Amino acid sequence: MTSTLNLSGAHTVQWKDALPDGATGTIVVFGRDEAQVGAVQIAVATTPSRPTKSALTAMWHPEIHLGVFYPSEYLDEYLKLEKTLIRKLKQADAAVGTGVVLPGVSAFPPKDHYDADDLTAEIQELVDTAGGSAAGSGEEYRRRLLNALAEDPSLQQRLTDLPLGVGSGFENPAVEGNVFVFCMRMGDTGRVWFRNVRAGADWSPATDAAGAWLVEDDTLDSLVSADPGSADRERILSDEAFRAAYDAWAIAREHAHEEWQQGTDPNAMAGAIPTVFREAMQVVMTHGGHLGDRQLDVVRRLQTVPSAKARKAMRGALRASAMPAEQIIGILRVLDEFGIQPAAKVEPLPTIDLNDIRLVAWTAVRGTKDSATHK
Repeated sequence: MTSTLNLSGAHTVQWKDALPDGATGTIVVFGRDEAQVGAVQIAVATTPSRPTKSALTAMWHPEIHLGVFYPSEYLDEYLKLEKTLIRKLKQADAAVGTGVVLPGVSAFPPKDHYDADDLTAEIQELVDTAGGSAAGSGEEYRRRLLNALAEDPSLQQRLTDLPLGVGSGFENPAVEGNVFVFCMRMGDTGRVWFRNVRAGADWSPATDAAGAWLVEDDTLDSLVSADPGSADRERILSDEAFRAAYDAWAIAREHAHEEWQQGTDPNAMAGAIPTVFREAMQVVMTHGGHLGDRQLDVVRRLQTVPSAKARKAMRGALRASAMPAEQIIGILRVLDEFGIQPAAKVEPLPTIDLNDIRLVAWTAVRGTKDSATHK
């Protein structure tokens, strides 16, 4: 059922079906004059036969601005900004050992409250790690390696004498669930990559709900997972884990190779040029001969991925005039105003074969961290 409400015979507000008793709200209507917009405050009372209106007021305004917003409590749920920031901070820690990158920002999610069980578990973790960070840092790992080499002069030679593909296993109280950690050499490029392959309770490689293998490429997670904590950690490698390591290595190598191959295509690595910048580039190439030697430089400056404000400004410059000469003046003004320079040359990765990826070392980590008490 559709009911109508006439306002002074000039405006009509419509709603469908009967509204509940006591319903209130704001209805935006447009007058016969296109410049006139109204906001109607209405309270509705209904009967089984038809709706009736009461407490009706209308206020006219020159204009009404409508906006769309997300409640702040849902922003992190949708955007996952905190999770992304923590992951980036951990990556920086693993790469250069910077520790606290931003003042007051920890590499761990904040907690609003604690209970006794959490405090007990965290105190025990501090005792187990000798007060160090559970995540560690690149500088910490380098320091530990240097200390170990200084204490045992023959250790370096023993390490270099180890064959490629050496592996073992152990239990790690800082890790949840079973995981294989692989360290691999990417051909002859001198680059070393890590991959973590999640495994089930029987050590078979795990998959997500869509059937994809659970593979992670976070270097810091690899270092934390593969860190025994001390040289006297007991080595534990079951037959199931040893047999499953072959399938896990094939998955890890394929995952790394696919990502590497994406980096060999410079077109895939370059960002997509916005349509308005392609239009501006066409104008300069067709009508910019008077620029002389600058023409090629302007074209290169347009082959970039600009900000949204720069795109909007460029669109305005092209629409401001139909004369190519004036459009080119506007294009140059936008490029100079936003300081847009030619994009840096993208150096693609060299192509390597799947068999060029060599396994350096691996470990099967049996995580004993209880997800129910360690969050």
